[in-house]
Amino acid sequence: MPKKLILYLLGTIIFIVVGFFVYWRLPIEITRKSDIALGNTLIKNIEKYKLDHNKLPSEDDMKTLEKLGFDIKLLGTEPSYEIV
Repeated sequence: MPKKLILYLLGTIIFIVVGFFVYWRLPIEITRKSDIALGNTLIKNIEKYKLDHNKLPSEDDMKTLEKLGFDIKLLGTEPSYEIV
């Protein structure tokens, strides 16, 4: 009985390790698909704002940044928004 348990545990550990390495080797387009989609949405929204107002939104205008799709955090936005 303990021999079967050890084999099951060893098989599970090997499966998890192999799964981790397979996931790690996947292209970034697959593993970060939602982040890429959010970035593309933010870019479209900022470009539309710039066309409508002839300027970029201010870094401290949290209401506007939230409307554009940024997640408002205590110390700023996520992803970070800065005018350079």
